[in-house]
Amino acid sequence: MQAQEDELALPAVELREVARGFTAPIGLVSPDDETHRRFIVDQIGVIWILMPDDTLLETPFLDIQERLVELRTTRNDPRGLLSLVFHPGFVDNGRFFIFYTTPPHPDAPDGTQYTDVVAEMRIELADPNRADLASERIVIQFDHQTLEHSGGQLLFSPEGYLYIALGDDDRPAETAQNIESPFGGILRINVDEFSGDLAYSIPADNPFVDSDGLDELYAKGFRHPWRMSYDSEFGFLVSEPAWTFRASEINQIVSGGNYGWNIVPRTCYEVEIVVADCLQSAEGASLVPPVLEYDNDIGRIVIGGYVYRGSAIPELQGHYIFGEWGVEVQKGARIFAAQPVAQGRWQFTSLIERPFRGGITLWGFGQDAAGELYVMTMLGATLKGTSGIIYQLVPTNT
Repeated sequence: MQAQEDELALPAVELREVARGFTAPIGLVSPDDETHRRFIVDQIGVIWILMPDDTLLETPFLDIQERLVELRTTRNDPRGLLSLVFHPGFVDNGRFFIFYTTPPHPDAPDGTQYTDVVAEMRIELADPNRADLASERIVIQFDHQTLEHSGGQLLFSPEGYLYIALGDDDRPAETAQNIESPFGGILRINVDEFSGDLAYSIPADNPFVDSDGLDELYAKGFRHPWRMSYDSEFGFLVSEPAWTFRASEINQIVSGGNYGWNIVPRTCYEVEIVVADCLQSAEGASLVPPVLEYDNDIGRIVIGGYVYRGSAIPELQGHYIFGEWGVEVQKGARIFAAQPVAQGRWQFTSLIERPFRGGITLWGFGQDAAGELYVMTMLGATLKGTSGIIYQLVPTNT
């Protein structure tokens, strides 16, 4: 089952710097409103706007640093402002959604360390480059009992439902295979309709509706689904970092799928085991294997990306671009390209072998409204300083 790098015919590409001065740039998204603005999510709680001419507006679009839980600055921290997504009708309604982490709310259970918040906001009527903080509406929140594994990616799919990726709260035995728990799962809700006391409604075709399990749950069995993207051809693709014997993975999400954390057979991560032998756990649960994975000889922390759908690099069309974090000694950051092969498996190879100088880590990928891709980096792995740089993926020698 263990995937190795393969040789793919890839174009020569490079990284062009477009903006710098961030602390931990984790995401870049664009509304489909023909303004060509790029919104950069800095994990410390700020969203900046990068204009079409690559100038950065001096005033941030949003600043919620005072609302966040206190973030660690001596080691890496999975909390903070983790995602921004625009409503499909953003051009007309100005609605957008964010995922961020706060101190425990007043009604949180005893032992809560922090609370994940999914909130809706709107832009300022007088200034489309500013968020109206007073417009905030809490959609849903989740109380963590540990300090790890938030997840945090938000996405809309074509049918208009909001998808939420949640980590296992570092309590896999209690959460990852518990279909009554949201943790370690991908959730799916309708933010355009309310139901009872909920600030959303449940899509009728969610897999656990009218059966045992959380109605909001769409897929299960994740440890820390750090980044997730959607592509019109390949659907949802979620990255899972390595842990102990488990490899770094890219998973293709299906309704009701169980992705195996923490019950996947250990032998499924040995080189000679084929996928067909790894479709169920020792307990008999049906599992969905990853479409690709790599072992510790390449790295330990995969950073999920996007399928390239831009026009600047035609030969890269349809390739999934992702990377390795690269903070470990002698394992620098790398950027890969992947494509599907037979029987639901993908092959991948290095697109840029050593994209950064030593000590620079790959923190995230972004995609603008035209389908062009961006790479986000920072020095080391702690949420301090202003070493964060945004690059655009471009053809070599442009």
